[in-house]
Amino acid sequence: EALIADVNGIINTPSKIIRQAERLAAQKQHQDVVWKFVAEWLNIQTTVPSETMALVPAPLVGDQCNYTGQCKTKFAGLAQSYDCANSASANSVCMCDGARCDSLSGGAALSLADAAQLETRKFIDYIVDNNLPFSELFNANYSFINKTLAAHYKVPAPAADWELYTFPAGANRQGILTHASFLSSNGNHGRDLNTIFRGKVLYERLFCEKMPIPPNANELFELNDQIADRTVDPICGACHNKVDPIGRIFDLYDDNGGLYESQELFGEVTASADISNTYDSVAELSSAIAGSES
Repeated sequence: EALIADVNGIINTPSKIIRQAERLAAQKQHQDVVWKFVAEWLNIQTTVPSETMALVPAPLVGDQCNYTGQCKTKFAGLAQSYDCANSASANSVCMCDGARCDSLSGGAALSLADAAQLETRKFIDYIVDNNLPFSELFNANYSFINKTLAAHYKVPAPAADWELYTFPAGANRQGILTHASFLSSNGNHGRDLNTIFRGKVLYERLFCEKMPIPPNANELFELNDQIADRTVDPICGACHNKVDPIGRIFDLYDDNGGLYESQELFGEVTASADISNTYDSVAELSSAIAGSES
């Protein structure tokens, strides 16, 4: 609609452009567009439908429960409020936040992967809905988690699932780069190789730097067997000296975005950005990104 209006000369002043932008931003589709943009930008997998909690009608299953506590146990982590509807009948059914529990996420509690994606989606929606600055993506000391993610992050469980949650000091969680969705999407390769994948996505997509052209596949296979240190060899080092130091900043986080017992490596940014420096943590790097003018 905005494109048609522009072609017809209707949007021809700054104030009209602002009004059109505000109109588009108020639509539900705007949230979907922003979510998909951020996910693609940071290589976050979106295999779970964006409306994770959307209802899928399912037939009644006889006598699911006798009391509410059974629903809380059976569908733990799926909702904030539970109820055993028709508990005195043979057609009792567990209700989650007023909807049938067995029509949410296949009738089971959200998996870690589902919960991780939903966390990031809710986080981005919150920033958009409240017109917060772009830097909030990296600066925020809060998110939206459930009990499953709290256990994964090794932080106290939230009072209610999916409400705004402020991370305690020392949790090593700040902004989207410490979300399990980002870390697992750019992880799952083991501690050493995660360094490469996480460093590469920041170098190319966040710092807008161009990677050197790598050797062909056969040459890479031979080099992998011959070279002990990929940063020393002139061929391998052309790429690895750029991405590995960035990836080392994420050394504390395992394949799925949980925490190792300790961080063994510390890294630096050597890109042509105004944040080139050494960093001891992802939180420190995230704060620098949030304040960057590049």
